[in-house]
Amino acid sequence: MYVKFKLETEGNSTLPLLLPIDDDATVYELKLLLEPSIGIPADLQQIYSLGKTIGDQCKLSAVLDYQVAEINGTAVSLYKMKEFVCVLQFQCYNQKKGEPETRNLTIEKEKRARLSKENLDDPVNTAIVPETEKATCSSGCIRIEPHGSHITQPGVAKDTTGVKDTAETVVACSAKKRLSEDDELIYAGVMPEKRKFVLVINETDSTSGFDSLMDHFHGLFDKFEDCDTLQFSESDSVNVFGNNLMIISEDKKTCEWIANGTSTIYPRYKCFSIIEFFGLIKCSFILPIIGKDKELGTIFKLFEQQNVGIVTDKWIVTDRTMLDPKSDDFAEKAASIILDNQEVVLYVDRESKTSIAEQGFKLKYCFWRLQFTFF
Repeated sequence: MYVKFKLETEGNSTLPLLLPIDDDATVYELKLLLEPSIGIPADLQQIYSLGKTIGDQCKLSAVLDYQVAEINGTAVSLYKMKEFVCVLQFQCYNQKKGEPETRNLTIEKEKRARLSKENLDDPVNTAIVPETEKATCSSGCIRIEPHGSHITQPGVAKDTTGVKDTAETVVACSAKKRLSEDDELIYAGVMPEKRKFVLVINETDSTSGFDSLMDHFHGLFDKFEDCDTLQFSESDSVNVFGNNLMIISEDKKTCEWIANGTSTIYPRYKCFSIIEFFGLIKCSFILPIIGKDKELGTIFKLFEQQNVGIVTDKWIVTDRTMLDPKSDDFAEKAASIILDNQEVVLYVDRESKTSIAEQGFKLKYCFWRLQFTFF
């Protein structure tokens, strides 16, 4: 495999270096390889993965959780003692072409002037930097609308399929509802990008209960020819709390089927998107892509770890769009100039907006401070 890098001090006219390194090389051998180029003695270099110090005798294949087909984009961090130096990224060898696969894989030294002042956090003060004691290899070398309803929530950008996102449309009009703390956690375990398919059905006649509604849906299931295509959460797909019924579906088709089914029964039940029910607020941020196929749940958990007072249990993602490096506004919008960048559109609760505002509308994420824009 290869490690490719270019130090900031070398300027834009200098091409990045691409150094070959054996798949079975140790971390110390990597340090020796980098030493002449970065000017830091191997013994003063420290390499971290997932916030843990990597032992010198650990093999890179173990550190990177090595898989030949998926290694591209895998990253570790390089420090000089406790001082952050750069991000190391790796790419595999393209055996068919006889050359390394081409991607923006480099070492990132701090950031260029704008990004350094705007987005980067002091790495020494982040939760990423562990204690100076080194860990050894053995320690872990490491988001509907039924007839008659109307929209009260602002629209959201189109999703990648060009279909209007389910979470944009409010199913019915009503005062904002609130759940108890325990009930709020019912959908907290659902992936952020799947939470847009959660519906809350409110009983307008508190004496009727949900028996008639369940009987009504049983008839709809029985008559629906494509019943096998409906997708619901494998666990806790239906939950009752007070005069509310929460149904956790898995896709847009199922979500719409539930909303339309609710609108055809009397006594009248009101069906809400989870966004309207909680009165969530639309915002967006630019996410630098570190690693491949990293789940949003993992990313949001890191938000909670690095930013005091942030709780992401109610955050609902409605759209994710990769930024085009060739666009005129790429340099202005990008969180990282050397990694792929993705615009994430989401809805957050009012408490989260308050916490984000208190932190200057920027949240720490790894080495960066990501700008949140509210609409």
